[in-house]
Amino acid sequence: MTPGNWLKMCRASTHYWIGRKLRVLGAASGKPRDIEDADRAAERWYRKAAEAGHVCAMQSLGYVLLHRGAVEEAETWTRRAVSKGNPAAMNLLGKILAERDDHEAAAVWFKRAADLEELHAPFNLAVSLYEQQRYADAETWCRRAIRQGDPDAEDLLGAIHRGMNR
Repeated sequence: MTPGNWLKMCRASTHYWIGRKLRVLGAASGKPRDIEDADRAAERWYRKAAEAGHVCAMQSLGYVLLHRGAVEEAETWTRRAVSKGNPAAMNLLGKILAERDDHEAAAVWFKRAADLEELHAPFNLAVSLYEQQRYADAETWCRRAIRQGDPDAEDLLGAIHRGMNR
């Protein structure tokens, strides 16, 4: 990939993430077409980089595809990044599996990602363990997520304690 193409991919990525944030905030209600164009551009450049072998682009493409609803293709690209040892992809694969209610398999990938210091994996692992009613293990990982500053972990800890009947 040429430096110019790399720069285009980075710009598309930036537009994609800004678009995601605007959607979440509801600020994009006036111009959804611009955001859809940014999404398509980001997907196109992630795909180009992923096909060229860039591991982070494989994971990012998986994320974009998952958000678009192309779950099978998202899983394919995510597994390619996982096979290269990408912790963010391991976390994303856990999310894909959890969406299928395969919390046991999801927990395996969240744990691997957490062991490699992926920031969001401890919280996701705690959720997966909670879904399996493994409350003591969920509490351990939830407390780690709290120490790392995850804003949702405090609420989850309360749910875990209710599950443990504390």
